[in-house]
Amino acid sequence: MGKIRHVNFHPDEWLVGASVLKADERGCYITVCALIYSNGGPIRDDARDLAKLCNITQEKWARIRGVLLAKGKLRLVDSLLTNGRCEIELEKALNRTTTARKTGTTGGQNSAISRQKRGHVSNDNSNLIEADASGDRKLTTNHKPQTKSLPQTPDGGSNVEAEFDRWYQAYPKRVAKGQAEKAYRIARKTVDADTLLRAVEAYARAVAGKDAKYTPNPATWLNGQRWLDDGLLQGSQRTGNRQASTLNEIPLFFEGPTEVQRPQADPRTNPQWRDY
Repeated sequence: MGKIRHVNFHPDEWLVGASVLKADERGCYITVCALIYSNGGPIRDDARDLAKLCNITQEKWARIRGVLLAKGKLRLVDSLLTNGRCEIELEKALNRTTTARKTGTTGGQNSAISRQKRGHVSNDNSNLIEADASGDRKLTTNHKPQTKSLPQTPDGGSNVEAEFDRWYQAYPKRVAKGQAEKAYRIARKTVDADTLLRAVEAYARAVAGKDAKYTPNPATWLNGQRWLDDGLLQGSQRTGNRQASTLNEIPLFFEGPTEVQRPQADPRTNPQWRDY
């Protein structure tokens, strides 16, 4: 696999998540995230190297590292530093690269097959025309062979729309429905509808009566794979196309206070903010 050159970055979610950090902590945090992206996964917890890359002393790095670990921005796994959101975006980037590579290969094969078929059709038509001229056969035009319906992917068709509607009605905060549906279709590629519905119902019960401003938008909940949260669905109740790994359950970098103290972030004056 080649080096991942591009990952998605969501600035508003970053600003909300990093609002609890001081300026020097933010600088080190974004540097470590960039190193994780560049490395394609977790990085070594090497104080000397990381202090040098952040352009600070080892003593200052030790303090900032402690803050980032304590606030859940980074996690130490087997002497490696990692971040849950970085892992998710790296996996998405790998899937995009794999899909593009397969599409390119399949497209080339299909083009070759199509050219061969056009050549065969041309020869067949010539034979038909010659037969028609001799009076033995008649040329049939506008013939369309029967086609078979292709099976729908897990995220396509009317079924997933009905599944999403049930899930959306169960979510405790119904905003940005269009973005939520896109995130739901992506999630359905890795987990079944029943798991998503049971998880959101359990989450709705968990946050009932709490301040709604701390409830993430439905798209954020789905993109963060929050159905894998500890205690939400226990043990064998979790089903889907893959099991949760330790890194999938690492807190995302945008988890934390969801309210940023800036006038332009007020939903009453800037409705677009409600999309994040």
